[in-house]
Amino acid sequence: MKNQIKRSKSYVGMDEINAMKEKISRLSNYDYVNEGLTPTMTVKSRKAAVPTVNALEGSGAYPTESVNFKAIFILCLPFFPIFLYATWHFSASFVLWSYFLLITLYYICCVAWLITEIAIRPPWYIPSKPGTALTQDQLPAYWQGICHDPLYDLQLPFDEVEFASFSRSTLTLRGWFIPALQSSSSTLPAKVGIVFVHGGGRDRRAFLRHAPLFHHQGYDVLLFDLSEHGLSDGTCRGFSYGLREKEDVKAAVRWMKDEKNSEIIVVVGTSVGGSATILAAAEDKTIDAVIAENPVACTEEFTLFHLKRMVGAYAPKLANSLIMRGFSAIVGFFFLLRIGGSFGKYKRSVDEVKKISPRPLLLMHGTADDLVPYDHSERIYASALEPKELWLAKDAWHCALYDLYPEEYGNRVQNFVRKVLEEESVRRKEAGNL
Repeated sequence: MKNQIKRSKSYVGMDEINAMKEKISRLSNYDYVNEGLTPTMTVKSRKAAVPTVNALEGSGAYPTESVNFKAIFILCLPFFPIFLYATWHFSASFVLWSYFLLITLYYICCVAWLITEIAIRPPWYIPSKPGTALTQDQLPAYWQGICHDPLYDLQLPFDEVEFASFSRSTLTLRGWFIPALQSSSSTLPAKVGIVFVHGGGRDRRAFLRHAPLFHHQGYDVLLFDLSEHGLSDGTCRGFSYGLREKEDVKAAVRWMKDEKNSEIIVVVGTSVGGSATILAAAEDKTIDAVIAENPVACTEEFTLFHLKRMVGAYAPKLANSLIMRGFSAIVGFFFLLRIGGSFGKYKRSVDEVKKISPRPLLLMHGTADDLVPYDHSERIYASALEPKELWLAKDAWHCALYDLYPEEYGNRVQNFVRKVLEEESVRRKEAGNL
């Protein structure tokens, strides 16, 4: 009985524990609360009580609090359908918006592709048709009806010639060779060959009306069709603003050197042909002089200039917007991709022209040229090294300097070629004295 009484006295009931915890919770002293002791206890009593309190907590005598997940689930269950709907709605919206953006990008790329198609195959471009006659359709008025052949239009004898292109040996280039007037050529210090290079979308007849000017000075003349043009071979790819055409120019120069024994070669080009002559001369050192009429300084800038001008005519604010800049970047990418100038392969005339020096360069441009603005020639001239000349013909339009200023045109090009011959004569004399 005594043992039972003693055990009952040592036993701490739940009511006493709860009362102790409630009393402790009212205390402001943090240390007492943390240890579960009363401030009235002596130090000795506290030390003795701490193990007892800790043992009670570890044994589970103190009631512990736990998270009731079931209750939380019941409370959140009404919101679960809303969460599923929101998730589905967001996913569906994301998919729909992604699809919409992809469709939009697809049509933007289609429009950009169409613009590049117009750039490389403009309305006046007629694909090459070997084995047929040169077309009489869509001929420019400034040709002045001189659009048949040298004998028919100018009473100049000529030979039909052909040679392989440097771009692809399977492509055959065709043209007319007009031999020099013998009475004039016999007085020259060297045999001169003039290679004419027409513009994009045209053919060998672009310089037919200029031929007598050089023929009577005693120079051999070659008029030929670039690949994809006239009667030369092609695959209807349009033109590449000098990238492929420069290889045709180099092939024509080689033919004049090998077949006609030309000692001095002067290349004369207009528009895309002008750019092609600059690019060809930058690579081919056998070209002795370059005459470029209204050349394109930078092809992608030229294309984007016309795109901006077309949009600006209908939506001026859109033409200068960020949207237009982004669209122009897409057009520029597709354009370079289609002409084979992507990934750094394309070389700009304005950058390559400095490689022509010390050979002479003559640039000519009409101030009324609305197709290739005359600042293209100004930029090329600024980038070129000496010797160089620039003639800005007032109010002359694209490819028509000769038609508006025939006498001045003749004087300028003849004086230019004459200087080339004088330098060659001096060089030969110096070589003979060595």
